Amino acid sequence: MFVATSKDPAADFKVKGFIEGIPSTIDPCVFVDDDGQPYIYTSGAGKGGWGCKLKKDDWSKLDGEMKPMSGFVDFHEAPWVFKYKGKYYMTHSDNHRSNLGGNQLVYAMSDNPLGPWKHCGVYMHPHGEETAHGSIVQFKGKWYAFYHTANYSGTGSLRSVCFDAIDFNPDGTLQVVRNWGTPKGGKSPEISLTKTTKIEAEDFNNGGSHYAYYKRPAEGDIKIETKNGATFLSHMKRKEWVRYSIDVKETGRYAITKKTGRYAITCMVSQNRSGGSFQLAIDGTFVRADKIKVNSATDKWETIEILNIELQPGEHYIEWRSQDGDLNLDWISIAASVNKVPGIIEAEDYDDNGYKFKSGQMGSHKKYRRDQGVAISASKNIIHISNTSNGDWLNYSFDAEAGTYDIKVYAATPKNGRFSLSLQTENGIRYKGICRHS
Repeated sequence: MFVATSKDPAADFKVKGFIEGIPSTIDPCVFVDDDGQPYIYTSGAGKGGWGCKLKKDDWSKLDGEMKPMSGFVDFHEAPWVFKYKGKYYMTHSDNHRSNLGGNQLVYAMSDNPLGPWKHCGVYMHPHGEETAHGSIVQFKGKWYAFYHTANYSGTGSLRSVCFDAIDFNPDGTLQVVRNWGTPKGGKSPEISLTKTTKIEAEDFNNGGSHYAYYKRPAEGDIKIETKNGATFLSHMKRKEWVRYSIDVKETGRYAITKKTGRYAITCMVSQNRSGGSFQLAIDGTFVRADKIKVNSATDKWETIEILNIELQPGEHYIEWRSQDGDLNLDWISIAASVNKVPGIIEAEDYDDNGYKFKSGQMGSHKKYRRDQGVAISASKNIIHISNTSNGDWLNYSFDAEAGTYDIKVYAATPKNGRFSLSLQTENGIRYKGICRHS
């Protein structure tokens, strides 16, 4: 890496020298502490950052050895360091995949400019396109987060610089940058597993372009039409989007047959020409890695349901983003998800009517031990049922279309373990057999 200097902050730079000792990395950042000591940080290859002091009188030379720093979680690139009330902050992008909305901006804190660092979480949600780089600076007593989006270009490598105010919590942690607008009417619709909530497409957030919605300048402002008694957003073109705040009241197990502890989101859409598709995101993260295709004929409304979406309690926002074609959106509804076949039934979505030991009445699952319930674990980002014993069992109710099916079970058993699988309809058991893990 080279150092260039100038008396003008935007012109006439001259190369001063090459900084020897920096590994083959990218995204250099320089931070100057209160005592005038400069530091340099770099990153790259989806790995954690490196850091070292620079010589005070010659920033083209290291003052020590460039070393990897510790304590980061999911470090991708784009380090940025600043100081607030005696604490050091390192912001960076994570490895959140492009087909899930792009990198998130996260941060870590330390008592030392070279760490060790403590991961503190996300301060900015994905922007919908590939990478995210950012910085946080103070200007005239206020703090601002600078970052880039690809709204204008629709291409992750063609970026536009944006900035928003950022606030600190009393304990020094960062608040998430609220760049999705505010709910229309001042109150977010409540989402619950016990009801269906319908949001009209035209009731997108307040906040204007780049916050509540994005419409390409060549297309004019966002369009709302009324036709055949329906009011809807019309002619949403490629990479145009709208956002809706929601207030989730509950999640987790739901004790009614066929319904899971997750949500289903249904979109009423139509297309003005064939080949349309869209993506749906919660807090900037797409709920599916692939595009959701619109299959109906032009000018015909179609309901498209996306099942098994996890929503944690609290405030969130839904982003509906057109990806291809020329689409119309009438409404979005959110309700408890129902297991449907053909499809995937997650192991943790068992029927949850409990088990009554005193009366001996069977519920939908057997307790693994009398003092504990079903064990739900996570390993390598896979949520699964664990710690089963001989005689333990689970029931799964689902709706099915008529037809012939192959049933696949994704399981792991030690020591040549085995399990049984039975399929029952309202008329009785249709299949029962013993399965061995291969």
